[in-house]
Amino acid sequence: RTQPVLFQQLDELGAGSTFSWARAPKPAVSEQCQDFAECSYDVGEWTPCSATCGDGERKRAVACKDTAANTVNEEWCSSMSRARPAEVETCRSCAACSYTVGEWSDCSTACGTGVSSRHISCDCPHAAELGCPVN
Repeated sequence: RTQPVLFQQLDELGAGSTFSWARAPKPAVSEQCQDFAECSYDVGEWTPCSATCGDGERKRAVACKDTAANTVNEEWCSSMSRARPAEVETCRSCAACSYTVGEWSDCSTACGTGVSSRHISCDCPHAAELGCPVN
């Protein structure tokens, strides 16, 4: 690799009766190559849950990026056996659920100060897990 490459150069008539030696064209100092080891998935923030009471879904952007944060071919990330992060997932919310309110009971006393009560339930199907809104 370090020695010059020489070739025979024919004279103008192509007769070859006279010849000289000249250096070959300079070899390339670089060539295009591909390496995907540093490619990675970039994930955005989750959107709010599509449901305000019950089951919904939320979304986020997922893209394969190079080391300069440019979006590149999706196959560059998957070729390194990286699992693609989810773009959509299910979510649950009770943020805007309403309450079912029962009738007041009779007062606990017939004379003086007593207590009256009623049954209240949250309409959220996940109230036990998430709780219900306070207001």
